[in-house]
Amino acid sequence: MPQNELIITDKRTGSTYTIPIHHNAIRASDLAGIQAPDIETSPGGLIPKSLRIVDEALEHIAPHISQITFLDADIGKLYYRGYEVANILGEKTFEETCYCLIWGRFPSLSEAACFRRELFLQGRKPPKFVIDTIQNIPRTAPAITMLQAGVSAMLAAQGSTIPAFVGKELYWKDVPAVDSAIVRTLASVQAILTTIYCHRQGRPLTEPDPDPDCSFTYNLLLAFGIVEESTQKPNSKYVSWIERWLLIYADHEMSTATFVFLITASAHADPLSCYLSAISTAYGMINGGAQDAAYRMLARVGSPENVPNLLAAVKRREEMLYGFGHRIYNTRDPRARMFLDILREVEEETGKKDPLLAVAEEVDRLASQDPFFQRRGIHINPDLYACFACTAM
Repeated sequence: MPQNELIITDKRTGSTYTIPIHHNAIRASDLAGIQAPDIETSPGGLIPKSLRIVDEALEHIAPHISQITFLDADIGKLYYRGYEVANILGEKTFEETCYCLIWGRFPSLSEAACFRRELFLQGRKPPKFVIDTIQNIPRTAPAITMLQAGVSAMLAAQGSTIPAFVGKELYWKDVPAVDSAIVRTLASVQAILTTIYCHRQGRPLTEPDPDPDCSFTYNLLLAFGIVEESTQKPNSKYVSWIERWLLIYADHEMSTATFVFLITASAHADPLSCYLSAISTAYGMINGGAQDAAYRMLARVGSPENVPNLLAAVKRREEMLYGFGHRIYNTRDPRARMFLDILREVEEETGKKDPLLAVAEEVDRLASQDPFFQRRGIHINPDLYACFACTAM
């Protein structure tokens, strides 16, 4: 039976090292035990004695082994806590999924109701100066700038939750305090997002419904004012579509934004400060900002007939193909199909279709069968269709 060990012989010194392998990974601290001969080090410490790993792109470095999400990169499957996302989509609510991601299991009915209640109590109308901060930004400004400003303002309103401000550790090894902070952060972000949406639309804020049966997504749409004219309540199909959209993006293992969140958390910061760091990273052009870039790319193309010209320009390195390419997946990203299914349901139900969706589908069709992209392992990612998820409704 093979042993989970790596045997390394350092020919500089003749020393042999045994490095344990766990989850097909080795720890960098074990490699640090490999010491260079004195002749290769320098008195000033410019060349350290312990062996180091250099990987500028962090492509082959695992800063943490996730117990939450697993990506099967070869067959294109995504799992939350062992559950394949495709199988829980439409079966579990967003807050039930959040509960599972945070605490390792899906909640009971009473636990789910309690979780919704806490989100409601802490996610009601934000303090006035938080609203004022957001509303002082022009409506046409990028939404990310409103989110950054809103989160900063909310932090100012929650000064007692910032460890450095109060001068003591608030979360270190205190699981109940961390649990409470997670709920508070989710609720705060919901309140900020609804304020931003209402400001951009020029409509008044609507407080969430206190009914414990009303989901996080239901209250999000209620606050957005996306309601039926006859009932003034969100359409259940719309709730289902947004529920699934949120669930698909609930987690994706060690994304760039998650990595930055954890880096900030390692300094013993509060969760909302960590979130502020993460969203700044998430809007980068090769992260969440690619959704905006993909939609603008499709708008420039204009019609399906022009897609070959786009792909030709990409091959000449004159254009970027947004919505394609991923550092992990060796096949189609499974989330792309999930988003496309939602969009087709929206089209069938409402009779409305963004004309640019036909452009996106043609990009998908042609690029996915083009040897140029296939040889390079450039497959579709969710940005190509996720950029339509909200505009479709």
